[in-house]
Amino acid sequence: MKFVRTLKECGANVMVLPFIHGAFDSVFMKDSAILKSTSKGLSALVTRLRCEQREVEAIERRTNLEKRGIHVWGQASSHLEGGDVVAFEKGQKIFMGHGFRSDRAVTKYLEKFFDCEVIPLELKDPNFYHLDVALAILQDGTAFACKDAFTAHSWEILNNSGLTSVIPVSRQETMSFGLNWVEIGDSVIVGSYVPRMSEILKAMGKTVRHVPLDQFQLAGGSAACLTSKAYDLESSAKGALMPLAAVDEYMYSFVNWK
Repeated sequence: MKFVRTLKECGANVMVLPFIHGAFDSVFMKDSAILKSTSKGLSALVTRLRCEQREVEAIERRTNLEKRGIHVWGQASSHLEGGDVVAFEKGQKIFMGHGFRSDRAVTKYLEKFFDCEVIPLELKDPNFYHLDVALAILQDGTAFACKDAFTAHSWEILNNSGLTSVIPVSRQETMSFGLNWVEIGDSVIVGSYVPRMSEILKAMGKTVRHVPLDQFQLAGGSAACLTSKAYDLESSAKGALMPLAAVDEYMYSFVNWK
């Protein structure tokens, strides 16, 4: 699959995880497990998906992670989906979306897992039911966000959270999955070509790699949804990404990069 090949070309090492047969939304790898990288290795927090028919994803994901020697720290105490987690690793901050798929009450549990500050942001538009569709943060702390997705209070919190800057993104650009990208080093992999976004990223020194993911977008997700990064809040020197390698074979992948 071109998506996984591009991840490798950008410096990713891939470990394959199996597709969960009969669970078609499981192509969106990020939702079922949240990962972190520490000096002791990788650790996973299995999520608690909102839709009952997706419960099998968390069960199978836990089994597959444990088979590969990844420590499973636990399962979320209430509804939490990986798509609602966006990190600013160098700033030791995790942002958590709530309002549609994840519960605000899980904030403290997520703080215990990451051992850092978790900032809850309330989403108000059902078109943006996961945070990673409406917010993207580069490694340098530059955030791109769609104001229309957030309540006024949460938009204020985001802008005063210690990020380097917050660049407003239009509703149309966001609806095109313009923020649902994967950053690896100096490269940003996008599933949609959004001209203004690409120009801004290029001006910041990023190489924008466009991999068409329109078939996945029809199901509600793009590049970031197909990946589950193991956030490194200890050193920010390395990370891991669990991206989908699913095409005809419906395979998942696990990725590390510098």
